Amino acid sequence: RHAAKAVETASDLAARCNAELIVLHVLLHGQPLAEIRELAETEYDVQLPPAPPPPAGLSGTGAAMVDDSKAIQALYRAIVVIGDKIVEGATQVARDRGVKTVKPLVEDGDTVQRILNCAERETIDLVVMGSRGLGGLSGLLLGSNSHKVSQLAKCALLTVK
Repeated sequence: RHAAKAVETASDLAARCNAELIVLHVLLHGQPLAEIRELAETEYDVQLPPAPPPPAGLSGTGAAMVDDSKAIQALYRAIVVIGDKIVEGATQVARDRGVKTVKPLVEDGDTVQRILNCAERETIDLVVMGSRGLGGLSGLLLGSNSHKVSQLAKCALLTVK
């Protein structure tokens, strides 16, 4: 995985330079609930309770709306749990590789904007991030987060494969 290699690379650089390492994860959005639930349970050993059924006596559109609301709440809980686990794991990798000061951050919002805001707010010298393009025509049309950050960041960027 490119993100894991990026954490290792950033950790090695920070350890060699005796620099603070900021580990930033922007919450995953746009994924179906089933995929988020599977990721939480298989990759991070987090069991999420199923979304509760709609209240008794509610049917039709009202039941669907309540059910959707519960599904959205369950999805958000899963996204937050996954984000916390990702940052905890990356922080441990950094410490294991000799980084003395690690600042873990989990943020919500547009990935590129959150990275750019963090880089500016924390006066970061170098952003290290994984490069995992979509490939093909869709990757060309949509662009990647690493490409967007490289175009917009005011600091240096290292993308890792």
